[in-house]
Amino acid sequence: MTPVPEIRIRSCNEREIRPDGAYVLYWMTAFRRMGWSFALERAADWSRRLGKPLVILEPLRCGYRWASDRHHRFVLDGMAGHAALLAGSNVLYYPYVEPAAGAGKGLIEALGKNACVVVADDAPIFFLPRLLAAAAPRLSVRLESVDANGLLPLRAADRDFTAAYHFRRFLQKVLPEHLAHFPEENPLAAPLPPRLPGLPREIARRWPAADPDWLRSGHLAALPIDHEVPPVPGVRGGDEAAGSALSRFLDERLPLYGEGRNDPGDDVTSGLSPYLHFGQISIHQVFAALAERETWSPERLARTTSGAREGWWGMGPAAEKFLDEAVTWREVGINMASCRTDSERYESLPGPHSTPARNSRPAPPTTRCGTPPRASSARRGASTTTCACCGGRRCSTGAPRRARRSRC
Repeated sequence: MTPVPEIRIRSCNEREIRPDGAYVLYWMTAFRRMGWSFALERAADWSRRLGKPLVILEPLRCGYRWASDRHHRFVLDGMAGHAALLAGSNVLYYPYVEPAAGAGKGLIEALGKNACVVVADDAPIFFLPRLLAAAAPRLSVRLESVDANGLLPLRAADRDFTAAYHFRRFLQKVLPEHLAHFPEENPLAAPLPPRLPGLPREIARRWPAADPDWLRSGHLAALPIDHEVPPVPGVRGGDEAAGSALSRFLDERLPLYGEGRNDPGDDVTSGLSPYLHFGQISIHQVFAALAERETWSPERLARTTSGAREGWWGMGPAAEKFLDEAVTWREVGINMASCRTDSERYESLPGPHSTPARNSRPAPPTTRCGTPPRASSARRGASTTTCACCGGRRCSTGAPRRARRSRC
């Protein structure tokens, strides 16, 4: 039925598809974009197959941690763009902005009563997994969640990786087969069934859609969020702004990225982090644009899977450096969030992290074999050293490694 790879689709409950429902509902929470999204593509495919209108619900909660003018304005910019793009189309777009914490409770359940199927974003971050888990048993129709997080599908790995090197080696082994399956650039391009006239009155009255003019420039003072964190001047959210940031990076900053990336005085970072974070741009879109710029093809991938930072992709040094940040370091974090329930806690980092007793001396590092490293080759804080019992073999020590976050 659909080109979306099965490995990216997960059924969240045991309900059936309801062919006689009024519409197909796409619940947009993490991949807040109108292109390059397996989730939106799956919803559009269901709409065409069942011959039912497509409804896109894009809600914005106010009770989440770190809710502020900065985050709200960035997301609202994207919602305003979606409202303008879909106005007059065959898609009913429903932007809902929660006026008070908890006010949106019951909305997805109410919409599900008239739906053929509900398609949601499968993102293992923040409160989103709990949101899906709570909604699944309450819906009277099938809830599917679709993974559009990274180049590597979430379920391509069955364990978490505590070091980027190990994840990079795994990535190099399994990613090539998934590079053949990219989401559609515009999943709404093909004809869709006629637009739904509107949602039931009781839903529209209890959970009114946000006015398009307010989405563009409305004041946020009435919302119960942190007003001491203002929007960043000159930074706008949304699909269009994300595309502009990508073009600017490729045209102006990429040539200097390899050498200047780690110099805080050089403004050569991609500027894509907030757009990737809020799902307003896809890593597939970023990779496709970069590959076109590099005249790249899959045949240029290295045949070896050594876990090396550079040389595997078969692109220029600056592009290789960027991909290590945007793919390896970003997706190792997604992998950890997907495989563990404590990924947001400091204790989830590899190595001992308990606070030592006052005046106590830290235990000396030991190798994987349990013996002290040779003094001649041991280095403070090193992650590898020569093992006293293995001679020339290299064994990992028990010393904690410094956590690193992608700053692409």
